[in-house]
Amino acid sequence: MAITFDAPSATHGGFCIVLDSVTTEYTMADIYSRWKDWARTSNPDALWAPQAFDIVGGDDLGGGKKAPAFYFLRNDLGWHIERPEADIEVNITGNLIKRDPIGPNLFAGPDGAFTPVINVTLTNVATDNILALVVDGTLTVQQAFAIIVAATAGKGGPDVSDVYRYRDPTDAYDRVTAPTDADGVRTSVTYDLTGLEA
Repeated sequence: MAITFDAPSATHGGFCIVLDSVTTEYTMADIYSRWKDWARTSNPDALWAPQAFDIVGGDDLGGGKKAPAFYFLRNDLGWHIERPEADIEVNITGNLIKRDPIGPNLFAGPDGAFTPVINVTLTNVATDNILALVVDGTLTVQQAFAIIVAATAGKGGPDVSDVYRYRDPTDAYDRVTAPTDADGVRTSVTYDLTGLEA
């Protein structure tokens, strides 16, 4: 993967991140990392070029999870990504966003008769990370929601032995099972977390 960086020139105009004509898969983490490497060099252009990205996120959430990273390209400072000079389809995975939402486009070029296609796939790690957080004992957010839904919106009630059972929305599992004593007080509660394993 070759990513190069260019200061304003007659060729590209503005500050640009140039994608090569061969690579078809990029991640925003890689592009951001390559820019940081370039910005730390002694290249004269790197010394006076404005910052290419603002980044938020990436914080540790515990349990091996991290908050999603969002990469804001500084289009307000003249940066853009130059499409490759090739008839290829390029996929960029990551949360790439324009710093100025009504400013210049993220992508420009290429020169010549090439018609590359650029796809940007936003990552959904935010939802995954939140649902996997442990909120009570060993229960994750996703599991806790499933229990709440079963107890408040699923089929359920006591059987002949005064064991309360509450079903999941698909009516496939007794998501919550709670035996009661003669006074109707729960003596224990168990959960069937099938399909919701952490």
